[in-house]
Amino acid sequence: MIIKTSRFTDSDSSTEKLIRLKRIIIVDDDDDFAESISEILESKKYLIKTTNNKDEAIEINREFKADIAILDIKLGQNNGVELISHLRESNPSILCIMLTGYANIETAISALREGAYDYLTKPVHPEHLLSKIQRGFEKIELENHKTSSIEALRTSEERHRRIINNMVEGVITLEESGKIISFNIAAEGIFNCSAVNTIGENINTLLYLENDNDNNFIKHYITKPGSKPVIHEINARRNHKQSFPLRFSISELPLSNSNTRQLIFSCTDITQHKMNEDILRQSEKMKALGILTGGIAHDYNNMLGIINGYAELLEDALKDQPALRKYAEEIYHAGQRSARLTQRLLAFSKQKPQEESILDLNTLLLDQQSLLEKILTARITLVYNLCTHLWPVWLDSNDLEDVILNIIINAMHSIHDRGQITIVTNNKQLDTFDAKAIDLPPGDYVTFSISDTGCGIDTENKERIFDPFFSTKGEMGTGLGLSQVYGFVSRSQGKIIVNSEVNKGSEFVLYFPRHLNS
Repeated sequence: MIIKTSRFTDSDSSTEKLIRLKRIIIVDDDDDFAESISEILESKKYLIKTTNNKDEAIEINREFKADIAILDIKLGQNNGVELISHLRESNPSILCIMLTGYANIETAISALREGAYDYLTKPVHPEHLLSKIQRGFEKIELENHKTSSIEALRTSEERHRRIINNMVEGVITLEESGKIISFNIAAEGIFNCSAVNTIGENINTLLYLENDNDNNFIKHYITKPGSKPVIHEINARRNHKQSFPLRFSISELPLSNSNTRQLIFSCTDITQHKMNEDILRQSEKMKALGILTGGIAHDYNNMLGIINGYAELLEDALKDQPALRKYAEEIYHAGQRSARLTQRLLAFSKQKPQEESILDLNTLLLDQQSLLEKILTARITLVYNLCTHLWPVWLDSNDLEDVILNIIINAMHSIHDRGQITIVTNNKQLDTFDAKAIDLPPGDYVTFSISDTGCGIDTENKERIFDPFFSTKGEMGTGLGLSQVYGFVSRSQGKIIVNSEVNKGSEFVLYFPRHLNS
């Protein structure tokens, strides 16, 4: 253990030392850091003692009676927050400033629970430290002169309010009944409602519960003062309506002067986290199924070669027997259809060679227009709304044609009577905010959308439409169409967004990176 004492003492004979020096104890297991802070404070005529040990700090403070303690959150195996109460046993008026290399809600709450005056994050700027120490001594002087306890309380509340409002997590203080007492800025953003309109309501109005009047919710999740907060998840209400996933903890605060119980509800919106989990899960599923289907497709292709070969031989051998020759032709045609299915399986498994090139999406769509109109027949109107001066993309045109056909055919099947399918292309610049919302890097993209006036997709099926072999068409569907679309868009570093509502149609929006000619 290392203990160091300032070069100044109370026995110095100079006039300025006749008054008791302002005393500070520094407790930090980084000796170099403690020494540098000590030198800065000594230059301002403070009396300093430093140590790197919790027990030694307690012993020193009994005699030294520091006015302010600067404590590291981590002291080897010990916790600096726990040291606050030990220092106050012999020196109840000491003010404690916490130092931490990481700032988060649990650290701040733990320190405030024990009555910490303030905290700083490392690396500490000397001016910030001196400013907080100066304010600390101003507070001590105010208390020594018996200034208004009401004003002191207001100052403390304002300081706590500033700390809590600067936190990125939502922080809500509650009465035991669930009534909201305070609502920080981050909480306003998370729930999309103002503190003015929310304070006074019950916390249950912000959450999706079976019974909005059930206060057992709080009793079930609460942790006692000094306990480590336990993290839970629940569905919450944004703007009192829209559902979103919320990660939260509820902790009990020490009793106030009025001996009333108060709780602190800290929370984080985990919508993006859940989306990333879903994307990763889908990607892993597609990769595993891709490996499986790729192996099956290769073996299947080998067998088809044998089947088609013998079918051709039978056709030649049965030239004089038309009835039997017809059977051989049917076998051959079935083999050819199966071969096309094999190509789709290989494309899905990413084992089909890519033939990418610079592509004008408008040109490809115009070339396909006649074919698409024949597929849709007269009952469905095809409308093009193509952007002029569309940026080029780098794609496999054959795969893209298959993608367009797959989406168009699904759209056609969703329209039971007459209807319309609209294809739109656009140039789109995504800034950081917009790109993050759809999990793409910021930059330039070419988009094209295919929307229909069909029956739409319900929520359950919408979550599964890209799963391989999932189909709503029964035996009439292979379940590979949209999974092939998903695989192609992913391979192309793009994104596909589906907007759909039952009885109001569907829209598939595809994003592809702009190709910049080198």
